[in-house]
Amino acid sequence: MNYLGRHVHGRIDKGKKNAREYDFLVALAAQPNAGKTTLFNTLTGQTGYVGNWPGKTVERMEGDFVHHGKRFHVIDLPGIYSLSALTFEEFVSREFIVDERPSAIIVLLDAEALERSLYFLLQVLELTGKVVVAINKNDIAQARGLHINTEQLENELGVPIVQISALKRTGLGELLDRLVDVAEGRLGREEEFRVDYGPIEHYIREIEDILEKCRLFEKYPRRWVSLRILEGDIYFIKEVEEKFSDAAKQIEDVVKEIKNVYKKDPVELIILYRYNFVNRLVSRTTETVKVSERKLVKKLDDVLLNPLTGPIISSIMLISMILLAFTINTGFPLNYIFRSIGYESIASAIEEVSLSGIISKVFAMLAEIIREGAVNYNLQGWFLDLIIGGIIPGVGSVLTFLPLIFIVNLMMALLEDSGLMARIAVSFDRLLRKVGLTGKTIFPLTLSLGCNVPAVLGTRILETDEERLSTIVLMPLIICQARLFILLIMVSALFSGAVLQTFVIASVYIISVTLFLILNKVVSKKVFGQTSTPELIIELPSYHVPSFRVIRWISWERSKSYIVKAGTIIFLFSIILWTLSYFGPYSTGNVDESYGALVAKAVTPILSIIGINNWIVPLALMFGWIAKEIFIETIVIATGKINPMEAVSSLSLTPLQSYSLLMLVMFYSPCLATFITIFNETRSFKYTLLSVIISLTLGLSISATIYWIGCIIGFV
Repeated sequence: MNYLGRHVHGRIDKGKKNAREYDFLVALAAQPNAGKTTLFNTLTGQTGYVGNWPGKTVERMEGDFVHHGKRFHVIDLPGIYSLSALTFEEFVSREFIVDERPSAIIVLLDAEALERSLYFLLQVLELTGKVVVAINKNDIAQARGLHINTEQLENELGVPIVQISALKRTGLGELLDRLVDVAEGRLGREEEFRVDYGPIEHYIREIEDILEKCRLFEKYPRRWVSLRILEGDIYFIKEVEEKFSDAAKQIEDVVKEIKNVYKKDPVELIILYRYNFVNRLVSRTTETVKVSERKLVKKLDDVLLNPLTGPIISSIMLISMILLAFTINTGFPLNYIFRSIGYESIASAIEEVSLSGIISKVFAMLAEIIREGAVNYNLQGWFLDLIIGGIIPGVGSVLTFLPLIFIVNLMMALLEDSGLMARIAVSFDRLLRKVGLTGKTIFPLTLSLGCNVPAVLGTRILETDEERLSTIVLMPLIICQARLFILLIMVSALFSGAVLQTFVIASVYIISVTLFLILNKVVSKKVFGQTSTPELIIELPSYHVPSFRVIRWISWERSKSYIVKAGTIIFLFSIILWTLSYFGPYSTGNVDESYGALVAKAVTPILSIIGINNWIVPLALMFGWIAKEIFIETIVIATGKINPMEAVSSLSLTPLQSYSLLMLVMFYSPCLATFITIFNETRSFKYTLLSVIISLTLGLSISATIYWIGCIIGFV
C-alpha cells in the first residue's frame, strides 16, 4: 500500500495535457463534506497541483501517485450532490466521466450520511461500472456503534467497497489494491447498475426506443439518458428539441402520461424508488448497537492496553479461543489430556463426537452404502471407484475442515465486534515491532492456525506493502488445521508415551512461530526493502455487546472464501489424485503400478537425506501439495489399510526418521489453495514462487539437519 510518502510520486508535465505519462486515469467523486480533499491530499502528497477544466477558467485539483508499480493520475472532481447537471460542477463531473472515460472512479461515501451518499453512488453506477467505493469516516461510525456489512454491499452493488478513515489513514492500502483491480478490469461492473423503477420501467424503455431511432447521445448509456430526461435534465431535453422536434413531442407525451396515470411528476417517482432501494439496502447491510459508557471503556483499556497485563490477557483469550475451536472440531487437545492420564475410552469418545469425526464417519458410511449397493447390483469399474475413492473423499475433505474455519471466524468475529480485537492488536504491537511487524498481524496469524487461505486474505488489513507481502510469503510456515490433523495421526502412530508425543507437538508449533518471526525480520528488509517498522494505524472502537447479526455477517463472509477458493480446488484435485493413483501404463486399479507411483519411485532417492526409501512417502508428499489432508489419505490408499494410524505405522519408520519426516511434511510447501490465493493477492509469480522456495528449502534443510545430527549422536 504505497501512499503517505511510502509510494513513489510520478509528476506529470502540466504543459502536456495529452502526454500519457501515467498508466491509469482516476476520478475522485463525492458529495460535499465527505472528506474528499483529505483523501486526495493523502494519496497524492506533494504532487497535487491546480489545473483548469478544458475550455474553462474554473480550477480543478490534479495529482499523481504510484502503487504496485502502476502510475495513477487523479482528478479531484468538484463536490456535488448529484449528476443532474443543475450546476456547472455537476455538468463538468459527468462530462469528464463520459468523455475522458477514467480507468476507475473512487466514489467516497460518508458513513455519517450513508443514505444520502448511497443515493449519489447509485447515480454514478447507473452511468458507469468502473467504480471502487470508499466509505469514509469509518472511525466515527465505529465509535457510534454502526456496523456496515461491506461484503453484502459488494454483492448487491457489484463493485468493491472498502471502509476507510482518510483522516486517520486506515484502510487506504486495501482501497488502492481494489483500485488497481478495477483499473485492470478484474473487479467492477461490466454493465451499468439498474435500479427497478417499478411502474415507470415501461416508460423508460419507450424513451430509450425513441432515442435509439434518433441516434442521439450515443456516448452515454441510453437508459441513463432516458432517466435524466424524465428527471427534467435541460441539457438533454434541449438537444432533442433542437434536432428532433417529433421525438421531443413523443417524449413530452410520455411525461404527460406518467403525470396523468400516477398523479406525480416522473422525477418524484424516480427519487422515491431510488430512496426506497437505498433504505432497503441500508436496512439489510447495517446494524447499530449500543456502546459502553466511557468509564467502563477506561477501566477495561487500563488493563488491556497495559504493556504488562495486555499481552498476557490477549494471549490467554486467543489461545483459549483456538483450543476451544480445535476441541469442538477435532477433540484436540482434550483427547490427548484424557489419553495421557489413562482414560482411553473418554479420549476416543471425544474424537468420535467431534465435528470432524462425525463428518468423517458420515462420509465413510456413505461410501460403504454405495459400495454395498454396487455389490448387490453387480456394478463395478472405474466410475464406481471414482465415486468412492475420488468424489466422496474430496467432498469430505472440504466439509471436514469447514466447521473449524467457521468456528474460528465466529470467535474472531466475537472479539472484533465487541471491540476487543483492536485492543489485542495494540497489546501485541510492542512485541511484534521487534521483528518488523505491527500488532495488526496478530489477526491473520490467528486465522492461519485454522487455514492459511483466509489468513492470506486477512492480510488486507495491513497498512504497508512491505509488511503485507512479507506476511503473505511466510504465512505457509504457520501450522494450519490440515497439518495438525497429519501431526496428530503421525505422532499417535509413530511415537509412544504422552510426554514424548506432547514434546513433538509442542516443538512443531514452537519451530513454526519462531521461523515465521525470525524470517520476517530478514525477508521484509532484504526482499521487500522495509527500512523501519510501520506505525500501527488502528481505531479503537467502543466496547459493546456483540450483535448476532454482525457476527453472522463476518463469520459467513470469511468462511465462504474457504468454500469458494479452497473447496473447489481440493475437490477438483482429489479427482486428479484418484486418476493418477488408479490408472497406470500396464494396469488399472493398482496404486503400486499407477502413474503416480512411477513418478514417486523416480524421486524417492531424494528422501535418502532423511533415510527414507519407501516410495509411498514421496507419493503422499506429492499429492499432499494439493491439499495437506490428502497426505494421510494417500498413505491409506497406497498401503491398503483402513485405519490411518495403522497405515502410517506400516511405513516402519524409526523415531528419528519419523521426526525428520514430520518436519518435512509440516514445512515443505503451501497447499495448492494457499498457493493460488498468494498469487491472487500479490499478483506476482515471483513472490508466489518465493513462498514455495522458502517453504521447500526450510522443510528439506530442517528435516535433513535433524536426521544427520541424530545419526551423528547415535539416536536412531
